[in-house]
Amino acid sequence: MPEENNKPQLMKKIITFVVGFGAVIGLITGIFTIDNRYVTVDKLQAFEKTVNIKIESQRLQTLTDRYYQMRQLVIQHPDDKQLEQDLKDVQKDKEESKITLDKLTTTEGKDK
Repeated sequence: MPEENNKPQLMKKIITFVVGFGAVIGLITGIFTIDNRYVTVDKLQAFEKTVNIKIESQRLQTLTDRYYQMRQLVIQHPDDKQLEQDLKDVQKDKEESKITLDKLTTTEGKDK
């Protein structure tokens, strides 16, 4: 008879162990799941650099297009001093954009 009384207690211990073990595994899995959904600093910086390069490339393309349009206008209206000044300003912005893009792309190579 003492063995029959031990069976329910043994089952309770086994069930308690299995439930506790499952809870611990679930907790560990939950922590890893929450931790993996956040972006690391390195990934965020790489993404930011990529976005900045794309933006600066687009800016350079726009300034280049604008430069050639302004140049055509200066050829059509050679006496207009304001157009000449605008052309110089666009050319200056274009050169600054090239320098910025060069800095972004050269630092990208050093990071890797």
